[in-house]
Amino acid sequence: MSEHILLVCGSLKEESLTRFALQTVERFLLDKEYTTSILNVGDLNLPIFDPDQVKLPVGAQSWIEQIELASGLVIGTPEYHGGFSGAIKNAIDYTKTELWKDKPIALIAAAGGYRTGINSLNGLRLIFRNVYARTINEQAVCSKYDLEEDEDGDVDFNEVMLGQLYRVAEGLLREMQFARQLGLIRSDFSLANRER
Repeated sequence: MSEHILLVCGSLKEESLTRFALQTVERFLLDKEYTTSILNVGDLNLPIFDPDQVKLPVGAQSWIEQIELASGLVIGTPEYHGGFSGAIKNAIDYTKTELWKDKPIALIAAAGGYRTGINSLNGLRLIFRNVYARTINEQAVCSKYDLEEDEDGDVDFNEVMLGQLYRVAEGLLREMQFARQLGLIRSDFSLANRER
């Protein structure tokens, strides 16, 4: 496969559970021979979106280009006070609807405990519906309680959470295949040889 998948981390935290979940999904995608990259939204250094801004900041231009190049995206967000990351919303505000139209999207949240995280996913789902993205049904919410340590001291998600994250990745690949069959995405992506 030569298609590229962009994994977007909405957490600015150094030791981010959101990023760890995205890295877990990335392992699965790499095993399936997709190219991937993880983008930390904080690295874009985006100021609060101002619709009167004449020129896009460099970070916004980079963000838009990365979305254009991706055949699919996995958006990961921490849940803060029952909602998704403001950094993610701010980044989305820099984009236009046409950029997202028919783009396959998977959603993952990291939350502080059991029975949380769904509100952040529901909020993102509403936004992506409004920009006509193809947000998949499969989603996952992870927390620190889903982590376990093996006898060597290595930490990973437990089998249940690994299964949920892999199902999200499989759902995204299935949606990408469907979108490809409909002619909505290219199947000849190459980072080195892309046409502008």
